[in-house]
Amino acid sequence: NLNRSYFGNAPSSLTLGGSGAAGATLNNNGYYIAPMSGDLVLGKSSGTTGTFNLNSGGLYVKDDTVVGDSGTGIFNQSGGFHTLDNKLIIGRIDGSSGTYNLNNGILNVGDRTIVGEYGTGIFNQSGGTQTVHYELIIGRFDGSSGTLNITGGKIVSEEIATVGSFAGSSGTVLVDASTWTTAGLLSIGDAGTGAVTVQNGGVLSAGSIVIGSNGSLTIDPEVVTVLGDFTLRPN
Repeated sequence: NLNRSYFGNAPSSLTLGGSGAAGATLNNNGYYIAPMSGDLVLGKSSGTTGTFNLNSGGLYVKDDTVVGDSGTGIFNQSGGFHTLDNKLIIGRIDGSSGTYNLNNGILNVGDRTIVGEYGTGIFNQSGGTQTVHYELIIGRFDGSSGTLNITGGKIVSEEIATVGSFAGSSGTVLVDASTWTTAGLLSIGDAGTGAVTVQNGGVLSAGSIVIGSNGSLTIDPEVVTVLGDFTLRPN
């Protein structure tokens, strides 16, 4: 438990749930961890669970945050800020499981957020703001499964977003009474399988949208704003 306010040098990397341990939990209640020059890894080894609870304070990771590497990772953010210069990866390896719950606070990702890289990834957002400066990917490689539930708060992907990135991947997104904005291309099921549902006053805005032969966009009965082209593939 980290309970005091402090801003200083943190370890170059931090692992919760490594080999030889069933699991580990870190609670951050107002502590500022910066800079961390390496990775934050939750659930590094198979059969382990790593949990990070960010209640207040902050975390600055200069490389990747991995939630579920080979094991199970859980990141609960109810306040504060989580800033990383590179990637947020949820469900990294085949057989891994990762869950990120953003209830409040700020999540700032310098490169990509990947929900389900080779494993199973779930991102639940009920509040706060997530900004992804390059690409938001839901279900990346063959065998992966990614789920993004946005029931509050706001997600901004500043360049592109992909739901079902490669053949054999699966991605599902729910935008419920919340906002998801993508400045560039939003691709849904163009290579893998992708499904996006917008409901209950949800707002989806994209520079352009492609719905592939394995994709679906359900609008129930909200309005989707497309600033450029809307492409619907056969089937």
